[in-house]
Amino acid sequence: MVTLKIDGKEITVPEGSTILEAARANGIHIPTLCYHPRLAPIGSCRICLVEVEGLEGPVASCTTYVQEGMVVRTQSEELLRLRQEALKLILINHPLDCPQCDMAGECQLQNLVFELGLDKQDYSLREAKERGPKDFTNPLIRYWPSRCVLCLRCVRADHEIVGAGAIELEGNGYEARIAVKDEDLCILCGECVRVCPVGALTERTSPVRARPWQREEITTTCPHCSLGCQLRLKVFEGKVIGVGGPEEGLGKGSLCQRGFFGFDFLNHPERIRKPLLRKDGSLVEVEWPEALAVIAANVNRILLDDGPQAVGGILSARLTNEEAYLIGRFMREVVGTSNLDSSARFNLEPYRGALQGGVGRPYLPISLEEVRSCDCLVVVGDLDRDNLIAANLVREALTKKGARLIVAYPRRVHLAEEAECFIGFRPGDELFWINGIARALIEKGKGKDIEGFEELKKAVERYSPDFVEGRTGIPKGIMEEAAQYLAEAERVGFIFTPFLFQQPQGVQNVKGLLNLALLVGATSEGGGGFHLVGPQSNVVGVTEMTLGDGGLSGVEILEAAAEGRVKVLLLWGEELLSTFPGSLAEKALSALDFLVVQDVYLTPSAKKAHLVLPALTPAEKEGSYTNCEGRVQAVRKALEPPEGLMETGVLLREIASYMGKEWEARSSKEVFSEIKGKVAPYAQVDPSEGGFRGSDEPLKAVFQPPEGTDLQEEKGYPYILMIEGLFHNHLLGLGGERRDKGLGAIVPGAYLEMNEEDAKELAVENGDKVKVISPWGEVVVETKVGRDIRKGVLSLFTGLYDVDGCALVGEVDPSSKVPSFAKIPVRVERQ
Repeated sequence: MVTLKIDGKEITVPEGSTILEAARANGIHIPTLCYHPRLAPIGSCRICLVEVEGLEGPVASCTTYVQEGMVVRTQSEELLRLRQEALKLILINHPLDCPQCDMAGECQLQNLVFELGLDKQDYSLREAKERGPKDFTNPLIRYWPSRCVLCLRCVRADHEIVGAGAIELEGNGYEARIAVKDEDLCILCGECVRVCPVGALTERTSPVRARPWQREEITTTCPHCSLGCQLRLKVFEGKVIGVGGPEEGLGKGSLCQRGFFGFDFLNHPERIRKPLLRKDGSLVEVEWPEALAVIAANVNRILLDDGPQAVGGILSARLTNEEAYLIGRFMREVVGTSNLDSSARFNLEPYRGALQGGVGRPYLPISLEEVRSCDCLVVVGDLDRDNLIAANLVREALTKKGARLIVAYPRRVHLAEEAECFIGFRPGDELFWINGIARALIEKGKGKDIEGFEELKKAVERYSPDFVEGRTGIPKGIMEEAAQYLAEAERVGFIFTPFLFQQPQGVQNVKGLLNLALLVGATSEGGGGFHLVGPQSNVVGVTEMTLGDGGLSGVEILEAAAEGRVKVLLLWGEELLSTFPGSLAEKALSALDFLVVQDVYLTPSAKKAHLVLPALTPAEKEGSYTNCEGRVQAVRKALEPPEGLMETGVLLREIASYMGKEWEARSSKEVFSEIKGKVAPYAQVDPSEGGFRGSDEPLKAVFQPPEGTDLQEEKGYPYILMIEGLFHNHLLGLGGERRDKGLGAIVPGAYLEMNEEDAKELAVENGDKVKVISPWGEVVVETKVGRDIRKGVLSLFTGLYDVDGCALVGEVDPSSKVPSFAKIPVRVERQ
């Protein structure tokens, strides 16, 4: 610790702090412009100058480190003059267009002019020059070169936070400007807009603009992926016109492209506003009393004729905790069945099962925040595409802690460019390289005191470097290097996506990776954690609110429906045809006596329903989500729903009433209070504070030797296909209809990525259309040919559900009931 004085106040701060950091930590204001707390300081604006006793002249507080006994002054007539002069020079080329600038009222440059009392400009240019191209890397970002103050925040964020390297500083002196280095490197996240302190970079998803004092801002939880980033929805005249990222929360203000640009679907006019009842083969609008009477009559009829096991329900993993809990109660107490499941199972259940066996409970009390302080990280999946904020945490560990990075995936992902080790493997080969590294760690003396050590040692004995290389083609040197990094590290963290377990041996894959985590202490106190990050906003909460009652799984419900055993199916926000095996879903829906779908839009599943009920958007609800690390956060109402739409609790109460049963509906706060009393890990949680659900039970450590690695290849299907982007929010678009204006403009259409050698053998060129055929179905899609993906492996990116990827899916892991989305045998035919 270092003790110094700032403006006569004695303070003590950690060694290595800058003067600016020390001042801010103690409530002392120093004006800044180019500085940002998440970026390396460069001291270019000269606004943060301070005086230090013993030094000849003022110094930039953002780049000057504190020293013992240092005496600092942040305010003086000379400092004010220097700051004003610096500001005048910045304003030389800056237009005085504040009334029409998007940032008026929240512009840091505008605030500095006021704060420093600048009321005249002594300098002018004979000829003003624009500092950069008008076109930018992203069609949703507008660049105003004349407003640019060359603070380089955008360039530094692009390089340091997201690691893209798409923009750079070009030239020097007055000729310096921001330039697009490589448009293809841009990951379309909007981070450059977020950090811009002026109006040089603005988001243009919405044509509507409003000043801060005209609009309302509501902090809520993002409805897209499982990271649960905090959003500030900017609301004006009943519509969301923009999104900001609060500095608190996991992302520290950063958002991914879905979080930053994916809000326009909340305003889409073509939503369901009244119940739709099938009459004479067509869905027609009806009033609520008729709809409620029809659903009650049909459910009661089936209950009387076939019993409660003939009724099933499937939930969206984007419902709130309160909605999921109420639906679970309704199904048990009113209908009398536990046949309730969700596609959340497909993105979580194998992880929960592996943790239960390995550490004694289905979750870990280690936050993703711990990733920042790891000195070695293992990533399995494409974080930049699916969970960008998690990728940013990894980059922070790389830049600030010098961490070593091991990335494993069949495709060379963006984060792999920053890794020491990249393991490119075929889906189905996971246990070969995982067990090979485990064998190497055991040989280095790891894990001897953990229960099940001898069994694990025996199970991985055959996975020598030569054996693994021979079976998988992964160079043994890479695996040996990865094992060495893991053995040397003091704090290791693991992050992976559901890709790891969405295949026939998925549960075994997670057990294998968990064994690696146990070997290096990642799950114990002081470890970096064993983190699953998924694509659905409340995958954890919906699972913990509804599953475990002994009813049928989602796949089993559909199988029972196809066989005539389940006759009524209630879909609560789940787009079944886009998330479950296609042929099975089609058969099940066709065989049902009565199908009810509740959703915001008329989805493919809704078009097959007997009754469709309107639903609220995420911006029209109160409740909570539980993110992937167990953080319970508030979902707040920002928009008023259309007249006549009911909250879930009210709707369930009305259905129960029409069925002749009393069932109480409560507010979201009252429901969460009930949850706290019924779901033990939530007993001490307050969603408004963003606390973690958890348990005081001690963790254990038990190795679980994985079983089986020799999977048989399907004859006639020479390629292995993995589907990516499958569980993105279906409200954004379906079947080529893109309801979100922002993401519709920047998310590419569906494509099949293949290795250039495979393309050459098939006589296929980039952009050609091909037919992809599996044992269960087929799709036609354009190709993307390159070197990044492993030979023999194909990746189908579904865009915004632009193709029906689930048509290719059929195989299911018998232990977890998770379909194989990540390992599908296929063949390819030219079109």
